[in-house]
Amino acid sequence: TSVALPQYYRVIEKGRFSLVKEWISVLEGAQEHYILRPPYAYYAGAVGPNIFDVNPGPLDHFNIGDIRAPAGRSWNITVTRAGPCPPVYGCYRATYNSATSQFTSVNVDVTDDLIP
Repeated sequence: TSVALPQYYRVIEKGRFSLVKEWISVLEGAQEHYILRPPYAYYAGAVGPNIFDVNPGPLDHFNIGDIRAPAGRSWNITVTRAGPCPPVYGCYRATYNSATSQFTSVNVDVTDDLIP
């Protein structure tokens, strides 16, 4: 059981993080619609229900940071695992960058297990 329990938590968390990836996919589409309007830049700020044409909705088990769009032509957003945090990963953070279409995390286990 000492091997089975951590593996169980990994499988559960992979499923939860896959929902983050789906949520980001909806947010990407919403941002692509948003940039078509003046001032022709990506939205930066808090994600809310009336910001975009398509609402990405809530994200269970995660806290959503504000969207950052430093140059207006790309954006990034950080999600933080809300408690109770899984013992294998803890309350990790993952940041999505639209310029690279990639997630990053300083947690090596998250990078190795959830992001690829």
